[in-house]
Amino acid sequence: MQTEIIESKEIYRGFIALRLATLRLADGARVSREIIEHGKAAGVLPNDARRGAVMLVLARVGLSVTKMRT
Repeated sequence: MQTEIIESKEIYRGFIALRLATLRLADGARVSREIIEHGKAAGVLPNDARRGAVMLVLARVGLSVTKMRT
């Protein structure tokens, strides 16, 4: 099973929009995530707690990726 968005609702709209999404993970667990929408840009910050690593993905017209270890 793949991760899927079960529900997504807008909880704030101003200069940015804030959404609250409920996801069903591949193992069946449900989690909530906050999503910030800011114009035509997007950012994702996946976290791998086991490895102590995060990956910042920024997109605006193109895509750039910066990988950081903690």
